[in-house]
Parts: sequence; structure tokens; C-alpha cells
Amino acid sequence: MKHILIMMFSLALSMPIAEAAAKKKHPYPECRCQNYGNYYKVGEEACIKTNKGPRMARCILKINVSFWEWLDRPCPVSNYTPVDLPLKLAS
Repeated sequence: MKHILIMMFSLALSMPIAEAAAKKKHPYPECRCQNYGNYYKVGEEACIKTNKGPRMARCILKINVSFWEWLDRPCPVSNYTPVDLPLKLAS
């Protein structure tokens, strides 16, 4: 009977510790992908220069390995065109 009480007491003490451990995401550093010195979190997208030209990719995680998954859409392009404005010189 004494052993059962000790076991129940130790189980009751360990429950809060187990719950706290379950709430943690994971004990490892956050996984991320790299592109020319820039880091991206899992799920973020980037336009990456390749030998086939720029391509859109998403940072994904499979079996604790982060890597780029190529997407079927092109990189976004800006429609900005510089305008030549006449310069006014101060007199």
C-alpha cells in the first residue's frame, strides 16, 4: 500500500511537468531556409535566381529538413518606370 501511495504522489507531481513539456513546440532551433544570405521561416516564399531564370519557391519542412519547394507561378514584377523630370536649377 505504501508503494502505491508513493507512486500516486510522484505521478501527481510529474503531471505539471509533462503538461509544460507538451505545450512547448519543440526543443530544437527554428528551422528556416536560406537564399543569398537572407533567411526565411517555414511557409514563407521568395523569388530565387536560378540558371533557368528567377523562380518562386516556398520554404518547407520535411522530416526535420528545410528546403525550397518550387512553385508554378512566376516571380512578381514591378510596373514602376522611372520618369525623367526636368531639373530646376537654383538661380
